[in-house]
Amino acid sequence: MLLKISDKYRVTGQPLNFVLEKRIISKKTPGKVSWTTTGYYASLEGLVSDMIKERIIDTDGELKQVIESISEAKSEIIEAIKDIK
Repeated sequence: MLLKISDKYRVTGQPLNFVLEKRIISKKTPGKVSWTTTGYYASLEGLVSDMIKERIIDTDGELKQVIESISEAKSEIIEAIKDIK
C-alpha cells in the first residue's frame, strides 16, 4: 500500500503496521529526493496524531500558523483517504 497524503508525507503499509514517511531533499546531491521513515504505527489514529505533531513542530510556533497547519493536515488526510473503502 502506498498512500500519498501530501507532497511532504506519505503512508506505506506492511502486514502488521502503517509507516509514516517524510520527503527529504538531499543537501549533497541537489534535486535528489528520498523518503525517510518517521514512525511505525499499529493504527491510523496513532499515525495521524504523530503527523499532526510533526506539522506543529515544523511551524515557527505562532498560534495562527499552528492552527492552520493542523487544519491543512486534516484536509490532506481526508482527501487522501476519501476513496478508500
